[in-house]
Amino acid sequence: SFVSLSDLGESYEANDIWGWYDTENDVEYAIIGSGSTFVSLEDPTQPKVMGKLNSHTSNSVWRDIKTYKNYAYIVSEAFHHGLQIFDMSQLHSLQQPSPSSYSSSSSTSGYSAMYNTVTQLEETAHHGSFSNAHNLFINEDSSTAYIVGSNRCSGGLYMLDISNPLVPVYAGCHRGYTHDVQCVTYDERGPDTSFHGKEICFAYKENRVEIIDVTNKRFPILISTFTYFGVKYTHQGWLSDDWKHIFINDEVDEMSGISARTRTIICDVSDLRKPKFAGNYYGKASAIDHNLYVKNNFLYQANYRSGLRIVDLNRGIGSMEEVAFFDIFPMSDSNQFNGAWSTYAFFDSGLVVVSGIEQGLYVLRPSLQNITYDEDEDGGGCVDWMVAKNYTEYGDTRQLMWERGNRFLSFLGKLIQG
Repeated sequence: SFVSLSDLGESYEANDIWGWYDTENDVEYAIIGSGSTFVSLEDPTQPKVMGKLNSHTSNSVWRDIKTYKNYAYIVSEAFHHGLQIFDMSQLHSLQQPSPSSYSSSSSTSGYSAMYNTVTQLEETAHHGSFSNAHNLFINEDSSTAYIVGSNRCSGGLYMLDISNPLVPVYAGCHRGYTHDVQCVTYDERGPDTSFHGKEICFAYKENRVEIIDVTNKRFPILISTFTYFGVKYTHQGWLSDDWKHIFINDEVDEMSGISARTRTIICDVSDLRKPKFAGNYYGKASAIDHNLYVKNNFLYQANYRSGLRIVDLNRGIGSMEEVAFFDIFPMSDSNQFNGAWSTYAFFDSGLVVVSGIEQGLYVLRPSLQNITYDEDEDGGGCVDWMVAKNYTEYGDTRQLMWERGNRFLSFLGKLIQG
């Protein structure tokens, strides 16, 4: 299914997306940024916009959202925004109009009648020890929020103890501008036994990756640094399920001519003290890669103009294959900053949500069983997909024209097939 920006109550571009599972009511929610709009996926074919939490100060192109227990934590590049905290347990009790009554206006202003009917939510708490921030990560195991790209710690890891979810407390600092980070409690699945029981962060710092021991947050320890050929802007990355590798997206290498196709850099981190280059994966398109995540040995990539790309990791990093994609910007796959900002693939139901900068929210269900591989395909794996080729709106029914193969993503909702 699809929810347009106007139906999300947005008059600005969308950006980040995350998800939350309401265990008490057995409902999954998507949380999409510009403001922060909360969308119930109880019926994924008819998502319901439950409400919107506006910025604490002003709008910004950059906003990031993570969750801990039943709370959403939100940062933004907007000046003096700080950390918004919202208690999501109240969402289920909110009453919203049925999706069929949503306005389908697609005016160039980005406004619709629906904009005036979205419930305006109030933040539950606010933490103001920093002004603006680019991103955050939450390690639920340690109850720690890592604020990055802020005006604290020279833009490095600004650590907050959120064991009391509404009253974050300063925990520590690791300096040096950081664009994104993933932190894990390094347990028995980690191949480097010398760090079992430690808390380890993988920090993406524009021209390198730093691996940091943050077990003692007052005195974090830099373990090692990794960089790679053709580095332009080390943007973000994620661990493989076995924690032996990290997958890295460089946001500027395609645009600068380093790579003609979408490049994912792979680093072997089985020895945390000696990370080493393990290879490049090249996708089928020339689009810029932006955000990626790994779940159940599949790599989910939000690659701007080429949309969502799903890459199978089950046969090892030397045999990575693209097995599905969903293109939300079908008019071009060129290396520009339009289309898919991010994706969230961690719902237990198997749903995957994608945020489109100019489009809105997409709710997808990948079909990733019984995959067959095309060994003759040059780079990026087999060419089996269903992809949206065009999008227009007709009244309250959204029409999509499809190119069909035997591997597909099912697009849930009202469709007229061209």
